[in-house]
Amino acid sequence: MNRKWIIGFSCVCTLIAAIALSVAAKSRQAETGPTEESALAADNEFAKAMRGNDANEIENLLSDDYAVIPTNGEVVEGKDTFPSGIRSGVLTRSMFQTTEPRVHLYGNTAVVTTKVVLAGVFHGKPFKDVGERQTEVWVWKHGAWKCVLTHETKLKDMPGVISSDGGQHWTTIQ
Repeated sequence: MNRKWIIGFSCVCTLIAAIALSVAAKSRQAETGPTEESALAADNEFAKAMRGNDANEIENLLSDDYAVIPTNGEVVEGKDTFPSGIRSGVLTRSMFQTTEPRVHLYGNTAVVTTKVVLAGVFHGKPFKDVGERQTEVWVWKHGAWKCVLTHETKLKDMPGVISSDGGQHWTTIQ
């Protein structure tokens, strides 16, 4: 009888532990849900992937209906816009530094604006110390932030920043 009791007790303890782990995992997931902090974390991951020319991670962070409005005013649509440019060698960044984050949450949508300084090579032409304000619109989908839009505005009078690209660094990447 003691043996049956021990086995039964062990099964109950195992079940309770499994339930507790499941509740803890859901609780952690809820903590990383649509918050200003988690949106900023996603934006920081995006900047890190851009800086590291990590096409796969960039693609992972973008929504299928992603679009970017570069400094020339075009609308470039497609989740593969940046990744394809990186994979083909058309675009390589050597710097992508973000500062002055501004985050606002609107339910499952977040708007993150940062100041960005970037450098690299685009279509074989180097650019350096390009200053922009970038706004990313993030939507919380299936437990993660996905970027649906990037809007870039060139900064002309940013101290220490001299554009060497003639303002054309984000025209069509492909």
